[in-house]
Amino acid sequence: MPIKSFLSVSDYSLKGDWIAECLSLQPERSIRISYTRTSWDALVVLYILSHLEESYWVTDEYHRKLANDAYRNNYEGEWEAVQDCLERYPQTPKEFYDWFVERHSPDEFFGNIVRAARRKTQYMNFKSRDPQGRVRRPARHRGYRDKGTLRPPHQPVVDPPEKEEKLDRRQNVGHPLLQNSS
Repeated sequence: MPIKSFLSVSDYSLKGDWIAECLSLQPERSIRISYTRTSWDALVVLYILSHLEESYWVTDEYHRKLANDAYRNNYEGEWEAVQDCLERYPQTPKEFYDWFVERHSPDEFFGNIVRAARRKTQYMNFKSRDPQGRVRRPARHRGYRDKGTLRPPHQPVVDPPEKEEKLDRRQNVGHPLLQNSS
C-alpha cells in the first residue's frame, strides 16, 4: 500500500483559491503557565522559559508580561533581578544557572527555583492552535457602561497630583522579538 503525501497536487486543485488564503502570523503552538504573583514566581517562569530556547516565538508574551510586572513594581527587591534576567535573556538552563549563582547561592537555586519549577510545570499546558477552529470576533457592547462612576456635574474637576517620572527599562529586554518594540 503506497504512502500518500500529506498534501498532493490534486488537493490544491480541489480547493481552487488556496493561493489567496491569508496565512496566520500567529505561531502554531502556545504555552500557558500559571499566574505569577511574586518576583520569585517570575524567576521560576524565566527558568522554565530558558528550557525553550528554540521556541522564542512562543515565549515573547511572557517576557513582555514579566517586564511590565517589574516596571509596575518599580524594580524594587527581587524585581530588579527579574529585570536583569530579562535584559540578559538566558537562552539555556545553564546560562540561567550561571546568572543566578552570580546573585544567589546554588542551594537557593536548587531549593527554591528548581523545586518551584517542577511544581509549576505540572500545571503548564502546551496548546496547539487550530487554524480551522471557530473564529472569535469581539462582542459589541450595547447600552450604558458607566455603572455610576461618572463625576456629578456639581462637583469641581480636580487635577490629579503630579507624579515623578518612573524608571522604564522595558525596552531593554533581550528577547529577539521584543528588542525593537516599545
